[in-house]
Amino acid sequence: MNSTSPTELVRRRTQLMANLRNEARRQSVTAENVQHQFAFDMFLSRLFSHGDCPWVLKGGTSLLLRIGSGRRSRDIDLARRTQTDPGRALKELRVLVDDPGPTDPDFHFELKEPVRDNRDPGDSTRGSFKVVLNLGTLPIVSFSVDISTQQHTDAPIENVELNPVLDYEGLPAGTVIRMVPVENVAADKLCACYESHRNEPSTRYHDLIDLVRIVTSQRMNAALLRELIDSEAGARGLTPSPAR
Repeated sequence: MNSTSPTELVRRRTQLMANLRNEARRQSVTAENVQHQFAFDMFLSRLFSHGDCPWVLKGGTSLLLRIGSGRRSRDIDLARRTQTDPGRALKELRVLVDDPGPTDPDFHFELKEPVRDNRDPGDSTRGSFKVVLNLGTLPIVSFSVDISTQQHTDAPIENVELNPVLDYEGLPAGTVIRMVPVENVAADKLCACYESHRNEPSTRYHDLIDLVRIVTSQRMNAALLRELIDSEAGARGLTPSPAR
């Protein structure tokens, strides 16, 4: 049970928000960007402090943690090999992040019911939840967690140590985050650029921006990249490009 007084929680929240604003000014980004990153760091630290966690991190947040700078995301993308419907996944994630592990136990994550089960109501392999990070009962910031199951996570999983956005006693560095290889992220971003939406070409320019960030900062295995592009293209119903 939380024994920290309400007055102390208000003081700590005020100080935390001020520190996050200062860090945002230092990085020349919005305060909300840094608030999201702090929440992501806390969420991932708790999730991956469990050695048997079945989830892996993918998407733009994995790229940000790997590179250390660049485009900020408003959500966390998680994947797992086994099929789990969104409702069951929500219960599992609640249990995993309720355990503070190495983090400040006064923080609490509120995970709400799935806001969508993908565009296809019959597709139970994907879902999205709204999450609120609170200090006691005081809200810090909200974000989304997108999940996908039955994913091709057979490629070698990479372990990246977390370096939190803010030097904060209740959020230590060094938690090992399990994430898909960078080739997986590149394949996902490339195929997203070619995917049509309502019979119109993709206008998701941020996917192209992420591709530029990848090719200018990361080394990739060409054979693995090709394999993952073909797999992702098949999953999206795209025609794979011919081998060269």
